[in-house]
Amino acid sequence: MPLFSRSRSRSSSAGSNGQHIAVANGGGGPGNSSSSQVHEQQQAYGSAPPGTTVGKGTASVEEDVTPSTRVPSADDEAPAADAEMGDRPLARPLAPPPQPQPALKPMQMKVRLSFRTDIGGMSENQDNCFIWRHEPSGSFVIGVLDGHGRDVGRLAAHVVQEFMQDWLSRRWGEVKENPAEAFRTLFREDNGGYLMKRRSMTQPWSCVHGGTSATLVALVEGRTLYTANVGDSSALLAMQGRRIEVRFCMCV
Repeated sequence: MPLFSRSRSRSSSAGSNGQHIAVANGGGGPGNSSSSQVHEQQQAYGSAPPGTTVGKGTASVEEDVTPSTRVPSADDEAPAADAEMGDRPLARPLAPPPQPQPALKPMQMKVRLSFRTDIGGMSENQDNCFIWRHEPSGSFVIGVLDGHGRDVGRLAAHVVQEFMQDWLSRRWGEVKENPAEAFRTLFREDNGGYLMKRRSMTQPWSCVHGGTSATLVALVEGRTLYTANVGDSSALLAMQGRRIEVRFCMCV
């Protein structure tokens, strides 16, 4: 059988001493032993310059080679990890962030406001009204106050008018966030005072007879209409020739 010998990282060819290693054929005689060939090969390696190639009829022995600098090609076998992943992406792409929804713009509308009072059979007109506007948002609040009582009906309607306009200017954010609860708070806070009177120093104090009812109509953000009332006042909504009564009762 053919015989190849291994040694350290060198190749052998015919050296200056004329020795070389030939491939041993299986038909050699008894004198062609493997031990003699290995010994002869080691002697030939001692004189062969590094990096030489054995010519025809000789054997080349290379065990340790320098690292290859060849650029991998497309035909090379891919690593096992890449083969398992295939063409799948390494990470799932992030979904785009949700786009902010545009704020609702106030509706374009024409508003006409008018007031009319009737003194009736009373000696003085105790009614009052006001319009409060929030220009940036297109909101407004209309208030109608029906003063009553022989003592301070007119005064009560006037005081409540000033209080409500001041309250709306300071706390409009509450109305915008929760109109129903904000109007309840407004009515409760406005009902926190009373007047006492007595006719002479010898008579006891008594509450002043008089007060006012109130009705508020608010257009919030130019889109939603709210009504709130306390007392015997109410609001009427007319729509396409039909009159619809709108009432929000608040007990204090």
